[in-house]
Amino acid sequence: IARHAMDLTSADNSAIFLPDPGGQTYRAIVAIGNMAEALQSAEIKAGAGIIGNLLLSGRAEFVNDTGSDSRAIQLAGTLKQEHERLMVAPLMAGKVVKGAMAVWRTGGQPFDASGLEFLVGLSLQATVAIENARLFAESQQRATELATINTVSQQLGSNLELASLIE
Repeated sequence: IARHAMDLTSADNSAIFLPDPGGQTYRAIVAIGNMAEALQSAEIKAGAGIIGNLLLSGRAEFVNDTGSDSRAIQLAGTLKQEHERLMVAPLMAGKVVKGAMAVWRTGGQPFDASGLEFLVGLSLQATVAIENARLFAESQQRATELATINTVSQQLGSNLELASLIE
């Protein structure tokens, strides 16, 4: 989804951010483009910078000149670029922000409302995929736990000798 977002919006970079435990900071679970390494190392604080501000508000937005936006902060490991454009769409599950999808490009055509609407559509697909993966992992964990309980129950039923039971 991140690659399609980058390709279809003619962006240079794309990333999907999910929360760390506690939900106050976010990290890129995937980043593509020439800033990928810096994006994956970056920590986005809720409410700080353009992305952090949009994560906190749950709004989608495009900024066609990040250098002139008062919310902008420079991500560690990235260079300040003239005519840097950013578009961010939150990953929403109902009214709850689960993360964000962001695309960047330097120069070229400015982002517009139709591009933002498209990115929001992709972010909905990403949210569904991430939630499905989370639910699948939880069900696998539960199945493993139930298998362990079943094994212990079988051993309890068949062994009445204390030493064997403890083992």
